Amino acid sequence: MRKLFLIIAGVFLGSSAYAQSFDCGQMDSNISTGSYEFSYKSWSWPQDGRHRLCHCVRNSSNRGLFAEWETTSLKGFVRPGGSSYVMTTHGEPKFTSSKNNLWYGARPTSVEADTLSYDESIVLSAGSYDPLETISLTSAPLSLANKFQNLGQMREAVESYPEILEDVAMEFTSSVDPETGLVEHRCAYQVSGEHWDSAYLIGFKDITMNRIMFGHDEPILIKGGIPSGIEETDERSVSVGRSSFAFEATSEGSLSEEPVTNTSLIFYAPTGFAIAEMPVQFYSTE
Repeated sequence: MRKLFLIIAGVFLGSSAYAQSFDCGQMDSNISTGSYEFSYKSWSWPQDGRHRLCHCVRNSSNRGLFAEWETTSLKGFVRPGGSSYVMTTHGEPKFTSSKNNLWYGARPTSVEADTLSYDESIVLSAGSYDPLETISLTSAPLSLANKFQNLGQMREAVESYPEILEDVAMEFTSSVDPETGLVEHRCAYQVSGEHWDSAYLIGFKDITMNRIMFGHDEPILIKGGIPSGIEETDERSVSVGRSSFAFEATSEGSLSEEPVTNTSLIFYAPTGFAIAEMPVQFYSTE
């Protein structure tokens, strides 16, 4: 399934521009503690015959902000004056509301945040397999990930020196080819800044997707901006651009009885702790 990088890059740059320019709009809730000033929102809206679900945190202070929103796969850092968000796309406007912890700060405390989630009890009918798409934007000190021994140390540093943050935009799509029945997966992300001395790892929480995308169970190393450890085949390929990557793979077999799997893409420091997380949905096969 190899494709020219120019095609992949063109698709990704459009997605990256969308991720960078998306505005979360008016926020629903504001937190002001003296040390932290931020707001957050969880909402949905119709778009192009489908329905977007988004969770967003906006940082209004001059400090870097760590944020982790339980059940949403939003985890990472937020620049001063910036936003981090995770967005998924669904065929039906079937959402439920609950209270979930939103952790924030260098020494995290939490607030109970109103959180929308998709009703997983919905059963897809045959032939209704629209492409699954997730788009996310966060920030993380990926170029300096190898300088920290643990996440607590990193949170403290980012809060005091937010200029070490880089923006990370990601799009993941999973679709069923109506003619062949093959499931096609594409993961593309872009990191701002230069990364010649950087070292970090990426991997999926569900090792099934690691096997599909990388050819094995383990996360892969990104060193000096170059991914390594991917077993490329006719069904699996990787393309590297300037601070951007695109991984593509196909999976064969019948769709699972419950075909939509929810997992996340995780960015790890070389010492093994998770720095940032973004949601991923994919069609699974048997």
